[in-house]
Amino acid sequence: MSTMQNVMMNLFEHAKRSMDDADMKEVANLTDSAADEARRLAAICESLGCLISSDGDNSPMAGSFRDSDEVSGLLWALGHSFDTIAAMVEVGDEATFHLNELRMKKASEGQA
Repeated sequence: MSTMQNVMMNLFEHAKRSMDDADMKEVANLTDSAADEARRLAAICESLGCLISSDGDNSPMAGSFRDSDEVSGLLWALGHSFDTIAAMVEVGDEATFHLNELRMKKASEGQA
């Protein structure tokens, strides 16, 4: 598990004890937010790919990402973003699981 995932899961584990259902539902919505973020990053990557490809075909070059420092910085930033998306999905799934457990417990207590 990555650093961002560890941090977010640790925060969630500590916070979930004091969260009400509304708060838990909001955290569970992280999975939807993660999907939106992944689509946004996909569009950015596609645009960057077009920019870099077009820049390589033209002289003089006008865009960024012409040397290894610029490209490596971009890739590190993208890696961090994808790590954050994975953490959002993991915490959102955990919150959904916790909500379902609470619902099942309430339902079984109501039938007893």
